[in-house]
Amino acid sequence: MTNETTVVEKVTGAVCAQFNEGKETAAQVTSWLTEKGLDFAMNLVFALVILLVGWLAIKLIAFTVRKALMRGKAKGRLLADFICSVVTKACWAVLIVMVLGRLGVNVTPLIAGLGVTGFILGFAFQESLGNLASGMMIALNEPFKVGDFVDAAGLSGTILEVNMMATVMKTADNKRIVLPNKSVWGGPIVNYNALGLRRVDLQVGSPGSCASRRRRVAQR
Repeated sequence: MTNETTVVEKVTGAVCAQFNEGKETAAQVTSWLTEKGLDFAMNLVFALVILLVGWLAIKLIAFTVRKALMRGKAKGRLLADFICSVVTKACWAVLIVMVLGRLGVNVTPLIAGLGVTGFILGFAFQESLGNLASGMMIALNEPFKVGDFVDAAGLSGTILEVNMMATVMKTADNKRIVLPNKSVWGGPIVNYNALGLRRVDLQVGSPGSCASRRRRVAQR
């Protein structure tokens, strides 16, 4: 009987403790909503407005940059796509920092730590930085254009896209291949469409028959 009473008391105590903790949590939430709930709701609305306006502004900036590059003396679509990709990602980074600041997040340590973080990530993502640099070289030198059929990194296919990190091509048997820019720029690139016309040598019949035919023509 004593054991049963002890178990009941333990269970009752645990339930009461959980109930009291729940009451305290509810009281804290209610107090926070009463004191800061309105301010947080307003900040959330403003953050959403900033996010929406920023998204539209980024689209407008990307469109303007692409139009200026395609109209000016830029190399063409590859360079325009590459620069627009870099500009868009940089604008999104600034926009996210602005939204977090509006929500009350202290972004000063985040901004201050970007230098150290960038130094550390530079070693951690050497391959990614290499792909980024190779993508820039491809965009500037333009060894091929979108739609060209090329041999690159030991593969053949039609170029679909060149982004910050990779080159996308479609093979003759309709496969989509994503190649790191470093692999593409680090080896020979054969462009079958660059010069417009190509010579194709075809051999008809066996070499012996061709030689005997030339001999008979010479005898005549």
